[in-house]
Amino acid sequence: MTQNKPNVPQTLQDTNPEITVSSDYQQIDNPHSVITSADTKLAYNKDKDRFETVLIGDINAFPEGLTVVDNWTEQDILGNTADALESQVPNNSSKIALNLPKYAYDNQNGWLTSEKDSLKDEINQRLDTVVIKSGEGLDTRNGTIEVFDYPVDGYINISDRSTGLEELRPEHDGANSPYAVWNPEIQETSKLGLLETANQITEELDYVSSVDYNVVNSVDEVLDYFPEEGSKILKCDLYGTHGDQVIAFDTDDLEEQILDHEVNQDMEYIMNKIGIEEDRVASKHNRSDTYSMIDEDGFFTEGLTDKALLEDAVADTYVNDAGDELDILQIDGNPVDIVPLVIYNPEIETPELQVTTVRTSLDDDLNANRGSSNFEPQSLHDTWYNGFNENVNYDGTLEDLMSDMADRAVDFEYEILPAVEAVGLTAYTIRNQTAEKAAQNYLEE
Repeated sequence: MTQNKPNVPQTLQDTNPEITVSSDYQQIDNPHSVITSADTKLAYNKDKDRFETVLIGDINAFPEGLTVVDNWTEQDILGNTADALESQVPNNSSKIALNLPKYAYDNQNGWLTSEKDSLKDEINQRLDTVVIKSGEGLDTRNGTIEVFDYPVDGYINISDRSTGLEELRPEHDGANSPYAVWNPEIQETSKLGLLETANQITEELDYVSSVDYNVVNSVDEVLDYFPEEGSKILKCDLYGTHGDQVIAFDTDDLEEQILDHEVNQDMEYIMNKIGIEEDRVASKHNRSDTYSMIDEDGFFTEGLTDKALLEDAVADTYVNDAGDELDILQIDGNPVDIVPLVIYNPEIETPELQVTTVRTSLDDDLNANRGSSNFEPQSLHDTWYNGFNENVNYDGTLEDLMSDMADRAVDFEYEILPAVEAVGLTAYTIRNQTAEKAAQNYLEE
């Protein structure tokens, strides 16, 4: 794959020329991944009087909720996604295998099923497809792809997982390859692999950081880092959590519970938090009633490892890669995530920021993505200009919050939007670089 460093994206040049990603952002001629979003914290650097971003360990494989954000922008999100996917299959194709996630249809996820069907319709307007679910009927022979013994010219995968796509290899033409989504056979594109790549890339950037983390093999090892080293976020499944199996260990919460005699020691607090998450996930009815996140050997995960990821909690204040202390955006102690959505534009052969979600937690749990009932999603533009939804305990706008943090007026187009765009493009690059590593390992097998 040929990679060339492009000029700084025009939108960044037009706004804040200081915020660039030219030092590491690479134009990818044939991207493995044409769409991604990334959970991000927006922060204010008081010493340098500027706004920055911190990537946390959720750089998504194939973002869901596209139909929701489509209502927030004049961009045609589903159409642009279909264009990006189409651009990666062979020209003049007679038929393409279109892979859908079977779980979206088996678990009665109405909104998700509707979204996948809408995207399927968009793709079918552009291409003739054979629809399969979780790779059913997929086979490869002599370098070609067949579905139910019918030859096809390539594939498009609109699942965020690689289930059933094991037959596909880099030499097969397609979009959203099995090494560009959550693939439990490939450790390079796990949350750990993504963060390793993120740390390498953001080390060279001035405005974008990525979260510090440790790998733990057991619950006992969590105690090696908590609470003495501050609040932590435990992610037990390294291959896509959908907000599940993500637990916040809050030092302030622990101290308060110890004072109230609700817990006797650190491990009791940790096990209690794990038990609460296990009960919550089991109650969703898409897991076993006896669902558990841990056993005596380590953590249950879908992949080839029993390890888990323990991230530093990016809350209140946080020290970035350069050693600067950042004030982290939150509302009354409740976390706020910024989630930029980036889609490849085949007309200009480069990714573009399409729309950004502000995900405001409705409680003070440090995991802002803890089930859809626990957070309020809105568009970045709407919260900036019109304020937050009534469920959020704040009467002002995002502009008010940012101005209070900086103690001055803040410019959206010049300061905030370029920072969000830079982190979105960085996340897109991270997703593709990890996919390229995985593809190279495929070739070596």
